[in-house]
Amino acid sequence: MSFARYTKSTIDILQYAREKGAATVAITDLLSSPLIPYVDYTLVATTKMPTFIDSFVAPLSLINALVTYISKHKSKEFQSRLKQLEETWNHFDIFIK
Repeated sequence: MSFARYTKSTIDILQYAREKGAATVAITDLLSSPLIPYVDYTLVATTKMPTFIDSFVAPLSLINALVTYISKHKSKEFQSRLKQLEETWNHFDIFIK
């Protein structure tokens, strides 16, 4: 995931993953993003606002939709992984009880 002023490290990681045969997905702001040549799938979510700041509402909404979709279609795997995360969070006392 990278947006305008794209980080070189993201492109380097995508290039490396592709060389290793991994399927790659980019969430980015434009189809002209420099990530595009290194990915198999592209999801575009604009960040431009008519002000001097960028808004990440669209990319975050896209991520939320992906997580919701995956959790519904892979509920057994998702529940197992969530249980592992909860155990890790409890082990490191991450959240106030």
